[in-house]
Amino acid sequence: MIKKSEYLQLLKQFQITPNFWCSEEYFSKARLQERKDGNWVYICDPAAGITVFPPINRNLGTCPIRPERAWDRKFWSDFPEYFPGRFYRPKFLDLEYIYDPKSFLNMEGEQWAVFRKNCRKFPARHPDCLYVEPGPEHKQPILDFTKDWLGDKEPQDFEVMISYLLYGENRRILMGDGLIYGINVWDENWNRINFRFCICKPGSYYISEYMRFLFYTDLAIIGKEKLVNDGGVLDNPDLNFFKDKLNPVKIRQIFSWIKEK
Repeated sequence: MIKKSEYLQLLKQFQITPNFWCSEEYFSKARLQERKDGNWVYICDPAAGITVFPPINRNLGTCPIRPERAWDRKFWSDFPEYFPGRFYRPKFLDLEYIYDPKSFLNMEGEQWAVFRKNCRKFPARHPDCLYVEPGPEHKQPILDFTKDWLGDKEPQDFEVMISYLLYGENRRILMGDGLIYGINVWDENWNRINFRFCICKPGSYYISEYMRFLFYTDLAIIGKEKLVNDGGVLDNPDLNFFKDKLNPVKIRQIFSWIKEK
């Protein structure tokens, strides 16, 4: 577990925009480790044997890396405008969608027409649903809901996902008629909110649109006055299409950086 991460503090000190996986809660739940080598600070995944993010120099920030190190062969996910030096080549990893929560308050203009219409359909059919913070009594219902949602799927980072769904520091569930219809989970860093998970009851039409509307218009989100990092698409064209319709303020390509032999 990482407490009071120096790495995250250095991101803020050097005004480096964090990526989707940067938060103390994620570091803890994913069992990442923070390590030091001289003035270098980096985050690694010991189970996978990789350096997860670019190393940060206490004096220089994210700068080109010259000395040969045991941990400098590959950095799994980069930051905006990152360049480790001429000895590295980038490899595309995923996309990263960035949204402004305030834009969901009015949803004005033709570009919002489809989402504006669709996010109203679920509550019209289920007017008695409540969007609430879960308590201890919801643990088993959340487990049952997640089992139904998964079916035969085997998601990446399953243990991390379950830890967030059951014990995440920032969660909301949508409930009605004694059923859970959706779960939203998030965490944050100095610069952005990370929309970690949005899980919806299978077969509930337009629930995905409504859950995202609830998330982005939540006072807990609006009040932070931060942009939201909604993560990537994991080679899923349907998810790509869906996120494009939400009018992101920015879409960034994420790269891994691999040292040339």
